[in-house]
Amino acid sequence: MLELDAGRASRSVRATLLILLAGWVAVCGGCGGDDDDKSGPACPSAHPEDFLPRNVRGWDELAGARETATTIPELQATVVDGGYQAYELYGFQEFARAVYEGSVQGSPTSLDVQITELPSPAQALAMYNDTQYGIKPATSEPVTPPVGDASRLARSIGTLTLDFVKCSYWIKLYVNDTSDDGLSVLQAFAASIEQEMSQ
Repeated sequence: MLELDAGRASRSVRATLLILLAGWVAVCGGCGGDDDDKSGPACPSAHPEDFLPRNVRGWDELAGARETATTIPELQATVVDGGYQAYELYGFQEFARAVYEGSVQGSPTSLDVQITELPSPAQALAMYNDTQYGIKPATSEPVTPPVGDASRLARSIGTLTLDFVKCSYWIKLYVNDTSDDGLSVLQAFAASIEQEMSQ
């Protein structure tokens, strides 16, 4: 019959657990569990709707055009016109959209802002880079100055699209104008959103 020294076995188990814990802390650094760590920029913790621009000079939010969703059926039925699969794949938490009216070079135009909250910054970046559902445009260029953690500008016939990631949020803006003035408007809206997220 095998005899075990209980004192020696428990010390051995404790030593093994301490080694494993030390390794985990060394590799992961606590994996975000330390709320007192102020080493990087703070990530916002609010609803996407809270970041929709309120005061962009010369632009007004279109009455009745604001939409929000917190479930896939809401998203599917009212917001993204059937293109909900990518949102579901990356685990969207909340979605908010608003349409603004203003003018570019004296011509009336509209601008669409969509803000999606995802479970983590990694999932927001994965959605931003998605090619399976066509989120990442075939061609794009860097945004200067850059916005958020990652940003790009895509040009298509009659439309400029600027999208960026900030922490666990993916933000997408469209304006129905391809001029430099249209780009300036997109950048003003993006800066307004990023400023709201930094407060």
